Amino acid sequence: MVATSTVIGAFAGMFVATYSNVVRKLPAFRQPWQHAAMIGAGAYGFNQLEAFEERVRAAPLHDTRFHRHVTGRYQRASPGGSYSRCRSRV
Repeated sequence: MVATSTVIGAFAGMFVATYSNVVRKLPAFRQPWQHAAMIGAGAYGFNQLEAFEERVRAAPLHDTRFHRHVTGRYQRASPGGSYSRCRSRV
């Protein structure tokens, strides 16, 4: 699935770069380095999304250690249903 996300991200980056030039009524491939940068950024972004989804699938449902690893802070559910910060020693 990594190859699929890379290809989709590359196409998404290429589409964004081309579409932004077409909307502004400029030549579609006006600055080729922008297309290469957007292809790389799209591929990287979609690969990171795939890695994040794998981490989420691998984590148990109510594991606060995983939540702290992903967000960088420890949170607990408050009675109202929203999240609030909880300072604790780890």
